[in-house]
Amino acid sequence: MRHSITIHCIGQTASDTKGHVYLYYAMNKKEIAQQQVKAIKNGKRIMRWDAQTKVGEKILDGPWCPSSLVRLPKMIPCPICKSKESNSKYYCPVCNSSGITTKGYEKRWASWQIEEMSSISGNRIKDN
Repeated sequence: MRHSITIHCIGQTASDTKGHVYLYYAMNKKEIAQQQVKAIKNGKRIMRWDAQTKVGEKILDGPWCPSSLVRLPKMIPCPICKSKESNSKYYCPVCNSSGITTKGYEKRWASWQIEEMSSISGNRIKDN
């Protein structure tokens, strides 16, 4: 049996030289910021975000919004990847491999998970 997934916001890039438009999915403002960074890493630029649900409309303050007008939270470099440009060949679940996350988000993970992710990426987190 197939399950459907509700996506609150979908970002669209401008058409490339072949006329392709790329879509990026996000569930909240943090993911919107991360998807914009990932699009730039892929050589794309998200031009607008479209709401797919009522929650998406709350996030975007309407049914759609130009990418430059989306109010985003303050982001910091990922404490696991230690870089805005994650060169790790492993997926980082803290920053969704974008290299940025919100401050303190890594505290939502258990200490053994942080240690495991840090050892895989080659970085250690200092205890506060």
